[in-house]
Amino acid sequence: MSRQDGPQLVMVHGMEYAGEEQDSLKYPVYDHQYMQPPAVSPNPKSSSTITSSHEFHQSRKSDLPFEMRTWVFAMLAVLLGALIGGSIVGGVLGSMLVNRPPLSVLPAANDSTVATTPQASPTPEPTTKDPSTNTSSSSSQPSSSQQSAKLLVDYVGPSRTQIQTLMLPCPDMHQDRYRSFNDRRFDLQCYINNYGMGTNGYDMVDITAIMTYRWQDCFDACASHNKLQSGLPSHLICRSVVYTADPNLGPITLQGGNCFLKNSTRHASNPGVGNGLNVFSADLDLIAGEAV
Repeated sequence: MSRQDGPQLVMVHGMEYAGEEQDSLKYPVYDHQYMQPPAVSPNPKSSSTITSSHEFHQSRKSDLPFEMRTWVFAMLAVLLGALIGGSIVGGVLGSMLVNRPPLSVLPAANDSTVATTPQASPTPEPTTKDPSTNTSSSSSQPSSSQQSAKLLVDYVGPSRTQIQTLMLPCPDMHQDRYRSFNDRRFDLQCYINNYGMGTNGYDMVDITAIMTYRWQDCFDACASHNKLQSGLPSHLICRSVVYTADPNLGPITLQGGNCFLKNSTRHASNPGVGNGLNVFSADLDLIAGEAV
């Protein structure tokens, strides 16, 4: 058969196509030489072996202990490292605290956080009583620094009209003794007014009246009067005192004071006249030249 009698074979990209004379393509004719798949080596360790991604990951997984996943192994490694590091740091800090000396032996200058013990306030001086004289007195005088800390500057006392009552040491100091200015002694009497007949057989007379805010100042005024006015006639010598706690009573305002210096003590037959709970009197322990 000639070439013109049958279909012509055309080679295109290694394949033959049967066609008409007009070069029309019909069905491809496959070349078994080109379509044969490449041969795979039977040796799995051969360098030409093709390994899939699944097989690759399986091979990596088998390299870890207990066939753990990679991320699980990484987390366990981090946790183990943290435990080891914490143990080391804890051991170092513990040894430092054990070897550190207690705070009581540390120098105060090197530790600014150690609190200093506040200084205790000065203990008030105890008050003792002289058994021979039955007189209360302080065992010692306060220091100059304590006195200066309590001093008032430019002090102005209240007026008499601003006071309702003054303090009386009654009845605690009834029939007690008081050591006054110039070491003079007074016998104290609560709620008794030195009024009426005196030891000289005459009525007791007020030498003067002054305003005092403390009963001690009133008794000191009697002792001071006798010292400054030595040589006075007998009827002007202070021998007893009456202190009134209410500075606004009618007789008080008329006389100009609540402290009355008397020229005599009460007669033995005179029990004294009280006027309520606001009177505090005292008889001076007389010395030579003051007796009636």
